[in-house]
Amino acid sequence: IMVFKDEMLETVRDIFARLSPKASPVDQLMVVFEHMMAYHARDIDLSRVLLRELVMPSSLDRRGDVTELMEAIYSGLMGIVRPVADDPEVTARSAFALYYFALISWLGRGFERQAALAQLRTQLSALLK
Repeated sequence: IMVFKDEMLETVRDIFARLSPKASPVDQLMVVFEHMMAYHARDIDLSRVLLRELVMPSSLDRRGDVTELMEAIYSGLMGIVRPVADDPEVTARSAFALYYFALISWLGRGFERQAALAQLRTQLSALLK
């Protein structure tokens, strides 16, 4: 999880730094989440193990690693939704929850990756109306 956290932190920071400010908030969120899914696609079996550890950390140190990563993600997401959300923190966390469900639906073999992303776009569009 420590290697994952460092790689994912770098990935997340890079994704947010490269976002086009001209894109709509939904498009920006989709870029973020598509890149995050692509990261997990590199090793699906390992991603399944990592996601279990993220949901139920095995120690306080792991919980701290997860918290650091999630704070970076939420901060970036809040920056995206701030112009269109009454409560950017709640909206950012809700957007991530929708992404996380799409991710586990794909990794759990409930949906193909593209179908999960299409459903996620529809849900994010509804969230940001």
